[in-house]
Amino acid sequence: MMLENPKGDMITEPSQSVCKQHHSVGRVIYLSPAILITLAIVVLTIAAYIQVVKFDFVTFDDPVYVTRNTSIQSGLSWKSIKYAFTSGDDGSYLPLVWLSHATCFSVFKMWAGGHHLVSLLLHVANSILLFGFLRRLTKSQWPSAGVAFLFALHPLHVESVAWVSERKDVLSTFFWILTSWAYLRYTDHANWRRYGLVLILFVLGLLSKSMLVTLPLTLLLFDAWPLGRIEWAGFRPIMKSKVFYKLVLEKIPLMILSCITALVTFVIQRRIGAMVEFGGWSLRARLFNAVMTIFKYLTQMVWPWNLSAFYPMSLANIPAWRVAGVVSFLLIVTLISIFQFRRRPYLIVGWLWYLITLLPVVGIVQVGGQAHADRYTYIPLIGVFIMICWLVEESIERLKIPRLLTLATGAAFMGTMLTLTAAQTAVWRDNVTLFKNALSMDVDNPVALINIGDEYLKRDQVQNAYAAYIKALKFSPTLYLSHYRVGYALDLLGRNDDALYYYNNASRLKPDFMGACQKHGHLLTRMGRYEEAAPFVERILHLPDVGGTGSDPVNPVTSQIDWAMILRSRDHRPEAMAILQGVLKRAPDSFEARLVLSRLLSESGYQMEALKQLESAPALTGRDPELLFRLGLAFLSMKRVDEAERAFNHLKEVNPQSPLLEQAFLELEKARHLN
Repeated sequence: MMLENPKGDMITEPSQSVCKQHHSVGRVIYLSPAILITLAIVVLTIAAYIQVVKFDFVTFDDPVYVTRNTSIQSGLSWKSIKYAFTSGDDGSYLPLVWLSHATCFSVFKMWAGGHHLVSLLLHVANSILLFGFLRRLTKSQWPSAGVAFLFALHPLHVESVAWVSERKDVLSTFFWILTSWAYLRYTDHANWRRYGLVLILFVLGLLSKSMLVTLPLTLLLFDAWPLGRIEWAGFRPIMKSKVFYKLVLEKIPLMILSCITALVTFVIQRRIGAMVEFGGWSLRARLFNAVMTIFKYLTQMVWPWNLSAFYPMSLANIPAWRVAGVVSFLLIVTLISIFQFRRRPYLIVGWLWYLITLLPVVGIVQVGGQAHADRYTYIPLIGVFIMICWLVEESIERLKIPRLLTLATGAAFMGTMLTLTAAQTAVWRDNVTLFKNALSMDVDNPVALINIGDEYLKRDQVQNAYAAYIKALKFSPTLYLSHYRVGYALDLLGRNDDALYYYNNASRLKPDFMGACQKHGHLLTRMGRYEEAAPFVERILHLPDVGGTGSDPVNPVTSQIDWAMILRSRDHRPEAMAILQGVLKRAPDSFEARLVLSRLLSESGYQMEALKQLESAPALTGRDPELLFRLGLAFLSMKRVDEAERAFNHLKEVNPQSPLLEQAFLELEKARHLN
């Protein structure tokens, strides 16, 4: 039997008699360095991240993926499977990610800790696989371990692990590493069966995240080092080499799949407007930002401080001299890496890995309003980690630094990284912590302000929410979401005309945003402006698949009830009642549908049926001010003044500042006067 020494060399197993004399020592030897390194990766990674099992969901994209996605909340079912393979809600084609979330929901329901735990376990698996793959690829144990530890514990990777919505990062990386490992097996003994496995794993990765489009190029880098399938003899000789073109041809099927994925992603993002929703940035601004982003990630890697969930794209132009300085730095690193290829091939391979894998997310094609994002470093930094760890290993051997001192220094460094990562992980505990941290990094952060406002709304602090939204609008006047949120807050505050103005602005900036369309129609219906509301309500009802997954999904029940009110205004009461009865068959707990139906029944002379609808509703147990107001009005229409008063008093208890109170008690006084 062959064992490994700490340097990764193979040694012969001692004789049986020696093993018996040193039985306890033999047990220690059996736990080879590779096993100990693997155990350390598992323990330290879990120690850094285990707090996530106590975390909540956040309003930053989690509603799209889990908390308001009705398809995902059906669990692993035909509905969720169909949704997974037909949806482009995220702006990408991610069927495996949707299936992953649906499966988690089947097991954990709305327990966020369970969803976080799955992402953590995937990150642990990725770290172990990365160590095993690099060790097998390079035959170098300790540098491979260094890369794996940096990958597992670097604070820049917290966003990919601690954010439920970024399941796509950890899942796609899982398939990235498996694809690379399958390719390594293929290079050992090339045949179509092994190449088929590479293709299958690559497709699974692409179905998890389109960022894998650059993977074929990274395999070509491995061909140069450490596999040595490409002999370096200068740029021109390589371009004339038949071997080089053979290796490129070998990657063509993978590249075709990458091109198809890139095209699908581009079409989906253009369709949903993700590429322009934060304003049209000029090509110059995007190129400058891309260059600065490449450098920014390197500085954050060295000094992982002041990290944020969202880095807004600055409206100010980046000075050309600063961009020129960064370009010069990047060119110098590139030239040094090229000139060092014969002695240190890992430098150019690691550097090109970093640059190539960043291309899809560097911002030349701007998606969203972020200048850059921590999650985009999850794969690219592996290349820089390779450069660092192999250079450190070479320096240790050249300077003859004792291995024990090296291990002690490495352990201290990893302990520091663990502490920083645990602190950054804590930032993702909940909405308030996350976005207050983002605001502390940049007070002009519109996304953070919008999410802080959303949290105020959840706590019924509408005025505070409105203040946050107005501030966000100041910093992002072309962002449809800012206008929509301001409109919604004004709607809740009873400032109807102002709310309509901002709903209209949101629809103008993003015509296909159905959340603003529905709210616009619903508010006009409540105001009694039924014919003005009709086009908005009809547009929602005519959607091929009414529903939604975002933070403001379209609710078909609301629009159907609004349409019933419009029909009532046109004296089409039988049709209106039929719609409401249909709603109650599908959603028997719809309090509002029962209230409106009871009013229609009462107006049509069916007092007993109207009374049954009210008695079926969870009358005075509700906490929605608007529904309590409507309940009181329904009681008044049936001349049940005392019960109406109880409903209005409960409304006052629920929200003493509600703008509906004045109208409620005014209607109550009118009813008493008539009686």
